[in-house]
Amino acid sequence: MPHGEACAFTLDYFIRFNAEHADGDGRITALARDCGFDSPAAMADAVHGMKNRMGMRTNLCELGVESDAEIRALAHQSMSMLMTLNPVPLTEEDIYQMFCALK
Repeated sequence: MPHGEACAFTLDYFIRFNAEHADGDGRITALARDCGFDSPAAMADAVHGMKNRMGMRTNLCELGVESDAEIRALAHQSMSMLMTLNPVPLTEEDIYQMFCALK
């Protein structure tokens, strides 16, 4: 999967995750409002809907990833220096849980 598609694949999840774990200063809520949404959840819903309308893949089964071992390997491979740019520090377990939610 190309990097840009991977970013879009996980964007709605990361909006929700960051709003839940890193919105103490209101940055995620402010971003959602600046984009015309009432809340981060509304923004995440809109992103998910857009992905559906565009025919983008929205779950791991569509990528052929189904077993727990494959999901754990994907989580491990996803850990990189780029993850340090996320507003919330992410662990491999956080990424694993995200992929389980996207199954």
